[in-house]
Amino acid sequence: MKLNKLLLLSLLAIPLISSKSYARDIVCIGDSVTYANTYVSPGEGYCELIGGINAGVSGNTSTQGLARFKADVLTHNPKQIIIMFGLNDAAYHVPIAEYKSNISRMVRMSGNRKIILMTANPYAIDYARNAELAPYVEAIRAIAGKKHIRLVDNYQTFSELSVREYLPGYYADVLHPNAKGQKIIADKIKGDT
Repeated sequence: MKLNKLLLLSLLAIPLISSKSYARDIVCIGDSVTYANTYVSPGEGYCELIGGINAGVSGNTSTQGLARFKADVLTHNPKQIIIMFGLNDAAYHVPIAEYKSNISRMVRMSGNRKIILMTANPYAIDYARNAELAPYVEAIRAIAGKKHIRLVDNYQTFSELSVREYLPGYYADVLHPNAKGQKIIADKIKGDT
């Protein structure tokens, strides 16, 4: 009988595992640059380098990101959300007003969580595509400024880098940062924290 009581008391001391979702600190949502694993080895994407949950999906626009925001981001109950869309929005000609609305809705859905908005990185050598991307970059900058949200300006960072160094050395192709490029993004997030 004494042994049974001891066993019962020891079992009561073990914390029970709950079905409640525990908060992870960071969730990153975006497109293939966020997903990254097609272009870098596992663990080398910016989201993984900062210890985040990667909710990037290759080919996604902000419209698709908004549609999956609750399921892919909010269900993790994160403390911080990093949002980066724009490359595919520009490529698929998502209207700027729709893009702004999508990003603004994700920000509202985030509630009181800490948010970082990130501009898309520029194309490494396709300057005509960068001209198409520019309005989306400006839209993110404007939303961040208006809503007083931290901005990590990847477009500016990589553009400044291109003045000093050969930018394709930081890309797996003309669009997607390689491991060195992903580390730059992660370092900017960490440095801006």
